[in-house]
Amino acid sequence: LAEQAAREEEEAERLRLKQEQKIAAEKEKKETAEQALRTEQLQSSLHLIDTISKRYVEAGWKQRDEIEWVQYLKCDGLPNPCLCGQMSTYLQLWDETIENTTMEQATSRTSEVLKLLEELTNFVDNPLGASSRKIENWRWICGLFRERQQRSLDIASYRILRDISNKMNNIQLVKADFNIVEEQFTICLWTMVSVPKSYPNPRAPPRPRVEVAFPQLKMNVLLPAIIDCYLLALRTMYVKYDHLSDSCASYHEPEIPDAYSENIYHSTLNEWYSKLIYKYEQYRVIKKAEGVSVPKQEYDREAGIMPQVPYARMPVSPSTHIISEEDVLYGELRQSFITTVEPNVVNLRKHIILGGIFFVELYFQPPQPQLLVSMEMSITRLLVPKFLKEVKFRVPYKAPAPAPAPSSTTA
Repeated sequence: LAEQAAREEEEAERLRLKQEQKIAAEKEKKETAEQALRTEQLQSSLHLIDTISKRYVEAGWKQRDEIEWVQYLKCDGLPNPCLCGQMSTYLQLWDETIENTTMEQATSRTSEVLKLLEELTNFVDNPLGASSRKIENWRWICGLFRERQQRSLDIASYRILRDISNKMNNIQLVKADFNIVEEQFTICLWTMVSVPKSYPNPRAPPRPRVEVAFPQLKMNVLLPAIIDCYLLALRTMYVKYDHLSDSCASYHEPEIPDAYSENIYHSTLNEWYSKLIYKYEQYRVIKKAEGVSVPKQEYDREAGIMPQVPYARMPVSPSTHIISEEDVLYGELRQSFITTVEPNVVNLRKHIILGGIFFVELYFQPPQPQLLVSMEMSITRLLVPKFLKEVKFRVPYKAPAPAPAPSSTTA
């Protein structure tokens, strides 16, 4: 009876393995047929996507040609943002007059420059088949325009601070300000007029900290106690555009693996090849453990030559193995997106700048014109180079206490 039971158990195990092999063979045959059908369908879909992409590029270039023609008919003196030569000429002509920029000229120039930058940024974001070299040239020109735009506002501010008595408003005996609110920017200047200083009185109480209100920006600036603002100027500026974010290291995404940049056809095909290669390598490992020699087969992904492997029961199925590899790759990719920055730096992987940028800057007051005896001429001592010189100082920063929450009482 024991021998008969053992034979029956052995026969049942043989039938089970045979059935398992049959089911596995049918499953493999089904997967192969599905892969062939999937490949055919994806090739058709990829061809359709390529056709749509080409038509999109053609429509985009046609639209740009129409915009260029309209711009040509305007004859407003502005260059074509797509042509780096014309943009460079515009910059060269701008450089010839930028040192004499007034606030009115900076205002009109800002509207022109932002319009050109918007179109140029659109070219960079949607190159429509442009070469990588041309895209780099567009980015280079874009950076030059941003630099000149900031420089234009700085020079206009400098020229106002160079003549406080004539170009700024005296709000008190020793204080003057200048405010301009435009569509694209707001600039507020505040300074203390140079007057003779009295001898220090050791018995006098310490002066309160300098606090300046800028209602145009809904902002109050409280300076450190060590800054008395004598011969200094404070500028607060708000610009509606953001020319700083993409210059930060945390703004740009890291390079992604090639597996994430493939089209759906090649991605599916590579996944199928990976399954076949894994199945072949595992089959060799299993047979080697059993002491069976397996002839080596050559395979090539590029040529589509894959090894033929009979069924073998594996501890981890090819599909499970591929999924685990994808999970590992995805985890590494997510980890590469995490970056750390200095405590005083905004991490642009976590935050985004919306609504523009505020500048709060403290500068040395430029030398002022001195009237001659005749009162008809003045002389000014100029410091070269002629630009705003920032005041460098370091003090511990302590954030102000939050405003008390409004409370309601019930009668």
